[in-house]
Amino acid sequence: MGSETGMEIEKQSASGRVVIIGGGFAGVELARRLEKKVPRKTEMVVISAENHMVFTPMLPEVAARTLNPLHIVVTGREMTRRTRWMKARVTAVDTAANEIVYEDDRGHEHRLGYGQLVMACGAVVNLDAIPGMAAHAFPLKSIGDAFSLGNALIGLCEEASIATEAERPDILSIVVVGAGFSGVEIAGNIADLVDRVHRYYPQLRGVRARITLLQRGKQILPELAYKALSDFAFKKLSARGVDVMLETSAKEVTRKRVVLGNGESIPAGLVICTIGTGSNPLDETLGVPLEQKRIATEPDMRVKGLANVWAIGDNALIPNAATGENSPATAQFALRQARQLAGNLAMHLRGRPTKPFRYKPMGLMAAIGHRNAVAEILGFHLSGFLAWFLWRSVYLSKMPSLSRKFQIAVDWAWELLFPPNSVELSPQSERRTDLAHFAGGDWIYRKGDPAQHLFLLQKGAAGIYFDENEGPVGALEPGDHFGEGALLNKDGNGRRSVSVKAITSVDVIRMGREDFIRLADSMSILREGMDREFLERRSATQVSELLMNQPEFFDFSVARFMSPERFAISDASTLGTVLEAFEPNASGFNVVDDEGRLVGYVSRTELYRAIQQRMGMDRPVADFMLTDPPVATPDENAVAATLRLVHNDVELLSVVNDVQERKLLGTVCPLDVFKQTILFERNGNTSGSSS
Repeated sequence: MGSETGMEIEKQSASGRVVIIGGGFAGVELARRLEKKVPRKTEMVVISAENHMVFTPMLPEVAARTLNPLHIVVTGREMTRRTRWMKARVTAVDTAANEIVYEDDRGHEHRLGYGQLVMACGAVVNLDAIPGMAAHAFPLKSIGDAFSLGNALIGLCEEASIATEAERPDILSIVVVGAGFSGVEIAGNIADLVDRVHRYYPQLRGVRARITLLQRGKQILPELAYKALSDFAFKKLSARGVDVMLETSAKEVTRKRVVLGNGESIPAGLVICTIGTGSNPLDETLGVPLEQKRIATEPDMRVKGLANVWAIGDNALIPNAATGENSPATAQFALRQARQLAGNLAMHLRGRPTKPFRYKPMGLMAAIGHRNAVAEILGFHLSGFLAWFLWRSVYLSKMPSLSRKFQIAVDWAWELLFPPNSVELSPQSERRTDLAHFAGGDWIYRKGDPAQHLFLLQKGAAGIYFDENEGPVGALEPGDHFGEGALLNKDGNGRRSVSVKAITSVDVIRMGREDFIRLADSMSILREGMDREFLERRSATQVSELLMNQPEFFDFSVARFMSPERFAISDASTLGTVLEAFEPNASGFNVVDDEGRLVGYVSRTELYRAIQQRMGMDRPVADFMLTDPPVATPDENAVAATLRLVHNDVELLSVVNDVQERKLLGTVCPLDVFKQTILFERNGNTSGSSS
């Protein structure tokens, strides 16, 4: 479990300590019940990454500005009396030593011993199943998610109000992925919010937000047994302008659109994801196999294979003796599991037999907006206003704090009389380094766009274009960075000099201009390297721009600038012979086979890398050369060839007879092009415009 250095090992009275990991519904309810059932000498500890519990069923109303976000959270210390509450992040469970490993807010690692351990840490959001979802979609799991989503919804209206008429429909297009309870409730609440704030945006008169709800299955709210309720919700949402698309899945998400499973795409100014849960990484440290991404338990909620570890809530797979099936991951079941586990732990501590979990659910409810809901309660089926009133009454009664109940009741009363708050907050702590996803064919940025980010390519391939109507002049692969030139250019206008397009689906890390400049200024090595690379690229780019500024140069071919010198070494060379071949002013060598075909390229960069890796002098050149260097043909356009040289980080561009045969004819370097352009301008020569 790591080094003991700097770790606090707290073992006193560990055998009599009950540790609960997780401060959600299950963990808090268990602690409250245990306080009444176990002797006072039993120490109880709740350890959670947050100091509060979130009443998650009301998150859609927070996003819709119906409820104050602080009114649906309650601190653990308010709800318990003698339970010790620890705000920390548990990183591992050492079942052999009966200890948990956790980190405090300063990153220091500690250990805490336990006699009985309860895993109530819940499931985690997993947005990686759909490319681009993690980068561009809003989840709805925490109070921060709901607040950010509400802020973003108001931001859409602000953006649309100053956009052109043609742009507004795409900006006001909102896509909700998943039509279970969370998806349906957030879609309905969003429809309420955008309708009620519409009055503040006269520029949007006649323009309605398009809300699209995607559902992979044949009906929304598939959890409901009575299909008529699902149909009722479908009709009500459709009447409110929500476009419900059944048997439709999201295949890919980008910054501006959602690609559907059938290949079609819809514009998306904002995407909300209510699907995708994964196993909690902490569960895997128990050393027991997971089933259906959850911890499998015995009927009494004890983890299979572990005598003193128990599990409840969304991360636990618990058989329900009442139905013979596994319990669903819902708040209703989490609360019931907590109550029964409190009894089981009390019995276990006294040496008495435990009981299997048994619960018959009371029913299901979903609020669908505009004072409508659907409900299955004790066999009765309700819909409309009565179901909505029941929904609010039931959830208000479940709030664990009297003060919160009063605050929520006031919020609801206020909402009946006044429109929602349309303030958009832009906190200074808003992240400036984030993820972005682009589908194949999307422009990451275009020539002339303002430079706002540095990009680091994580997955996929992209192309660099000097002219968007021509082919790419350079390729970008995972690990490549791009976009820094316009950020570092002090005398420029901060505009992109080239376009970059995703060839395949790509994931990139984006670093904002301010963060990048601050990092570069603080790290001299990074700054020097970036400056050197930028100057090299900028010098060559200026040559290309000089070419572009002379219309006659559009007809110039590579042959006009090509040097017949091949600067070649044999593919039979070794590291030692390559080092001997390099002269002080040499920049690079082409590597050719016995028939003169180009097979690679070696520059100082490849040599330095080979030396750093401590390759022997007898290592063949094939082990360290660039195996697929950029090439040009003699009749190719010189502007495109020069840009290919610039953006592939090579000093010489190899000229071959054919891109397939690759027989080396000569080379092109930026200085050759520069000399020709200077002579051209000096002589005013417009003759011989092709070669």
